[in-house]
Amino acid sequence: MIIMGAVLLCVSGVSAEQRDLFSVGVAKVDITPHGAIRLAGYANRREPSQGVASKIWAKALVIGSDNQKPSVLITAELIRAPGVLVESLAARLKKKVGLERSQLAVCVTHTHSGPALSSMLVDSYFGSNIPAPQKARIKQYTDHLLDLLEQLVLDALDNRQPSQLAWGEGSVGFATNRRMVKDGKWVGMRPNEKGVVDHALPVLRVLGAEGELRSLFLSYACHGTTYGSKFNKIHGDWAGAAAQILEDKHPDCIAMVALGCGGDANPKPRGVAAGFDVVNRHGQAVASEVERLLRGGMKVLKSKPDCRIKRIDLSVDHVPGRDELQQRLKQGANAAYFAQVMLDRLDRGEVTPTAFSYPIQVWNFGEDLSMVFLAGEVVAGYSLRLKRESGRRALWVNAYSNDDPCYIATKKMISEGGYEVDQSMDSFAKASRLSLDVEDKIVEATLSLLR
Repeated sequence: MIIMGAVLLCVSGVSAEQRDLFSVGVAKVDITPHGAIRLAGYANRREPSQGVASKIWAKALVIGSDNQKPSVLITAELIRAPGVLVESLAARLKKKVGLERSQLAVCVTHTHSGPALSSMLVDSYFGSNIPAPQKARIKQYTDHLLDLLEQLVLDALDNRQPSQLAWGEGSVGFATNRRMVKDGKWVGMRPNEKGVVDHALPVLRVLGAEGELRSLFLSYACHGTTYGSKFNKIHGDWAGAAAQILEDKHPDCIAMVALGCGGDANPKPRGVAAGFDVVNRHGQAVASEVERLLRGGMKVLKSKPDCRIKRIDLSVDHVPGRDELQQRLKQGANAAYFAQVMLDRLDRGEVTPTAFSYPIQVWNFGEDLSMVFLAGEVVAGYSLRLKRESGRRALWVNAYSNDDPCYIATKKMISEGGYEVDQSMDSFAKASRLSLDVEDKIVEATLSLLR
């Protein structure tokens, strides 16, 4: 079911004639799986889902008329935005409405209580060959999801109305760095109050010509892991809770949530032991800060986005030989599974990839705002560095966008090692950790698009 609408928001002293209006469309669709399905987020969660704790949604925002090459932003309450899925959607929209690839950005909330997708290498992700019936169910859902996303965009295009865009930035504090480092080396995953984190909460506001609140788009840099691995029900985590609270407060307003560079941040508190209401507390913290921004001044955007996208090649550190792979077989879990996959490749004479293509996207709203979309589980160091080096006071950095190749660690983190650097790479079917030049390549390419 696609839902579109708006609610009146009083904007005193501002008439429709005074505003800079664009053609803007919004829509949302329920993407909750019907029936049990294997959930993504934790490899040790082996059974299909055990019910729905909250529905999950995909939402779309379209900016610009057909003559202006409309820009399309999608948010989805899923753990990943697999490149295969995104590019398939882009191809459909190019054929249907002539949408250029740079005009489409797809972001996910990275909820760890959402369905697995067939385009995310599910066997490597779970570290085992999952049962055929589970795999077939995942493919059925993924195929249906692609249809839903296509129709979502078409409905948002049909829903365009004169609207004003404005943005502001607040801050929320529940994201906590999760990497414990001692003497320059990673020693475990637990809250690190002194670790790097980005608490920024940027918000885009969409008002109709009569001042009605039509949509909100916001992002925050924190994993969607509030409930933990013992929870096996569909739920949108803190991002879904925040969106629901905002939509309850403003009926018919479509609230869209994405993630910033939160690859190394978890919510605190978290886990079933913290209580099932904790996810709503995190969602309320986000919603309350958004409400504060709505009551204060937000900067009106005078230009529709100039959208740019480019791909760069990122390398892994090395491709392991047979001896190293034999040692990995002794490590168990995902490491052993993917080591066997690479050994089988060697036996067949196949070449293990040494690099992968990485998309970087930038939407420049004139001089008022620049919005960056980085792929994968990008860590906080990237957004903080880009804000320092871009020379732009108004820079909004989203991660988990357009593809999800792996964790994107900084040079410093790579030297420290640990889960995000090494252990997680098996789940993403990467031969080894990233090479040390990855950070500089991504930052340089992003800055070139901003310029």
